[in-house]
Amino acid sequence: MSFIRLIFFISAYFLINASLAQTHFVYDQDTNYLHRDKSGQWTFKPGLEDGRWVSLHSANDTSHKSVIAYIKNGKKEGVERKYLILSRELFSEIHWRNGLKHGKETLWNSRKILHAIIHYQHGVMHGYTEVRDYEGDIKYHGYFKHGVKDSFWTHYEHSRMDTNYLQYDQPIKRYRLKYVNGQALMWDYWDDEGNALVENGNGTSRNRNYDIESKSYKNGLADGVWTTSYFDHTLKSRRTYEEGCLTQKIVFSPNGDTSTFFNYHCTGKSWKDTTYALLQHVHMDYFIDEDVHYDKLYDSTCFKKYNNGNYKFKGEYNKDQKIGIWKWYYPSGEGKIQANFDSNEWEHFDSLGNKLETNFKGEYITQLTSRRWFMNDSIGMDTVLLSNQNKHMITPLLEFGHDGTLKVILYLECGKNTHEVESTWQINGDIITLIYPDPWVFEEQKHETKTFRIHSTEEQKIVLISIDE
Repeated sequence: MSFIRLIFFISAYFLINASLAQTHFVYDQDTNYLHRDKSGQWTFKPGLEDGRWVSLHSANDTSHKSVIAYIKNGKKEGVERKYLILSRELFSEIHWRNGLKHGKETLWNSRKILHAIIHYQHGVMHGYTEVRDYEGDIKYHGYFKHGVKDSFWTHYEHSRMDTNYLQYDQPIKRYRLKYVNGQALMWDYWDDEGNALVENGNGTSRNRNYDIESKSYKNGLADGVWTTSYFDHTLKSRRTYEEGCLTQKIVFSPNGDTSTFFNYHCTGKSWKDTTYALLQHVHMDYFIDEDVHYDKLYDSTCFKKYNNGNYKFKGEYNKDQKIGIWKWYYPSGEGKIQANFDSNEWEHFDSLGNKLETNFKGEYITQLTSRRWFMNDSIGMDTVLLSNQNKHMITPLLEFGHDGTLKVILYLECGKNTHEVESTWQINGDIITLIYPDPWVFEEQKHETKTFRIHSTEEQKIVLISIDE
C-alpha cells in the first residue's frame, strides 16, 4: 500500500470514528428522537444524525443513562446498551449491524444475574440461545437456524407439585426436543432420578406436576394413549393418538362421569411452535412455547357437560360438518338452542323454557354470550381477535348480550373500568354484524356498522375477518 493511500485510510478512519464519537443527549420518552418498539420499550428512531445517542433519565445528569446507541448512516451500528431506571444497572446489550440485530444479545436481571443469550444474523435469530431463571439456573437452550429452531433443544425443570410443593436444589434435565425442518419431535425424556423414559423418540413419559401425566411416543410423535390423573389416581382425561394425530378426547368429572367426548378424523399432523422473543421488561422471560397442533376433523357423536353434570351441548359430526339435531343447554338443564343442521332451522329459548323470537342463528351465540371478550386492537381492523386472555395494559372489553346488546368497556389490567358505552350486535350463522363506537373516543357520531365472518373458534378466542356486507 502506497504512503498516500495509507494516509487516506487513516484519515477516513478517524473522520468516521469522530462522527460516531459525537454524543447527542436527549431525555427519556422524548418522541422527537424516541419511540416505543413492539415490546413496549423506548428506543431511538431510525434516521437520526450519526453519532453516539444517549437517553437520560434525569435532566442534566449525564451519569443516569437509560439507553445508549450508536447511529451510522441513519441506522444503529455497534453495541446498544439499556439500563434499569432505579438501580442504573445494565440489563440489555445488543449488537447491531446496518440497523439489524447481528451478533449476540445479552440480558441480565435486576440482580445482575445472566437471564438470556440470543444470537442474531441480519435481524433473524440464528445460532445458540439460552434462557435462565431469576436465580440464574438454566431453563432451556438450543439453536436457531435462520429464524427456525434446529437440532436439539433441552428443557430443565426447577420445581414440581407432588403431595406438596418441591423445589429442586439444582434444575434437572427433563426433556429434549429434536427439530427437523422446523418440526418438533419429543426425542428424550427423563424422570426425577435421571432415568430415560423416552429414548430416540420412543417410550412413555410420566410426570407428576399438579396432575399425573402419562404420554406415549413413537418416532418422536404422540402415539397411543395419553392420560391425566388426579393425585388419588382418579382419571381426569384420556386422549388417543395415531402417528401424531389426535383421534379421541375424553374428559372425566371428579366422580368418574364422562363430561366431554370428542372423536376426530385425522387429516395430518404438525407442531405449533410459537417463539416469543421480544423483550417486554427485564423481569419478563424470553420464552419459547411449544404446543402440539393436530390437523383434525370432528367426527361422530360429541358432547360436553357442565360441572353439575348437565349437558352443555351435544350433537353429531360427519368429518367436521355438524349434521342432524344439535342442542345447547343452560346450566340448569333447560334447553337454550336447538338447531337442525339438515334443514338449517334454529330455535332459541330463555332460561325458563320460553321460546325467543330472534333472528340469531348459529351456535356462536352461545360462545359469545357466555364469556367476556378482550380485543387485541381497534375493532376497525380487517382482522379482530377476541380473546378471554387479556394481554394488554388497556384494551377494549366486549360483553355480548343474548338480546343483541353489546357493551364496550375500556378495561385496565388492574381490573378497573375507565369508561363504557352500550351498542348492539346481530348474528346469522357465522356472519356477525357489530354496531359499535370507537372504543377510544366514545363519541356518538363515531358509531359504525361492520360485518365480520367468524373465521375460527377455540376455547379462548374467536377470530373475526372483515367482509363486505
